[in-house]
Amino acid sequence: MLEVSASTFLRSTANSNTVGKFHCTYCEYGNGLMSYMAEILARIKTRSDA
Repeated sequence: MLEVSASTFLRSTANSNTVGKFHCTYCEYGNGLMSYMAEILARIKTRSDA
């Protein structure tokens, strides 16, 4: 069995949490931007149909 010190484990866990938080924020931004664009396009379509 491979031995890993506690400090090495904690550093790698903290690093993966940081990456995960960045990824989550990045995806949230992308999803919000896509929703915003979809709303704009829907309103343009509604106005052009009238």
